[in-house]
Amino acid sequence: MTSSPTSSSSNSEVEQFLKTGDVEESVIREESAEAVVKDSGLDEFFRLRWYCLMVLMMAEFTAFTATASSKVMVFAGANPSVIGCGGVPIKGCHELAALKENITELANCVPELKYQFKSVQVEFNYVCEDAKKVKNTITIQTLGVLIGAAIFGQFSDTYGRRKALLISTLGNAIFNFISASSHNLVFFALWRTMAGVFTGGVTVVQMVFMVENIPRNHRMWIQNSITWSPNLILFPFVAWLCEDWRTMSKVIAAASMATFAAV
Repeated sequence: MTSSPTSSSSNSEVEQFLKTGDVEESVIREESAEAVVKDSGLDEFFRLRWYCLMVLMMAEFTAFTATASSKVMVFAGANPSVIGCGGVPIKGCHELAALKENITELANCVPELKYQFKSVQVEFNYVCEDAKKVKNTITIQTLGVLIGAAIFGQFSDTYGRRKALLISTLGNAIFNFISASSHNLVFFALWRTMAGVFTGGVTVVQMVFMVENIPRNHRMWIQNSITWSPNLILFPFVAWLCEDWRTMSKVIAAASMATFAAV
């Protein structure tokens, strides 16, 4: 039985329609896939795997270095208590001033100090009114941090986060180590300010570098776990072990070098 011309024509039209529909569906799928890739970016390819552990270890070293370097004067600039002068027991700076004013023989006596941490004030004998000179250096050091943050923020955008971290951690290690050898307050302030410039670089780059190398879905809890807050608990314990500001400066330099190696 032969098919009519009308039937053959209808079959051809159906086949042509199906082929056209398949092509259109294929094009739509390809366009959808391209749109998903464009919208997702590289962030969608990160997964919380073992390689992230190395990133997080580096982030902890960096967070501790930034915390310790910026909070070092909490301990290095701690005021001691005056408990005596020339063998005469006293309490506080007011009694020390009265003692030196009323007793001529004790006008040049060396104050006896009580302290938990051997700070710059203790070693260089900046007590009572003279302690303000040490506190004033904190302003200069903070200015160095602000300058470093501005410089390394732009540097990291232009040349990359890793390169900025490498330079800032190395510079921070060098100047913290040099500051441990300071023989007076002027040199201490100078080397601490130079270290502050690189501390600003570490501070401004470290969090961004970590966030960019971990999965998007895990960023919130990770950046709230590996940050300054836990290290503000750890750093006082480290300071207690160090006992004096020179040792603490060397420990911060060592932590900064560990960060340099981890980056």
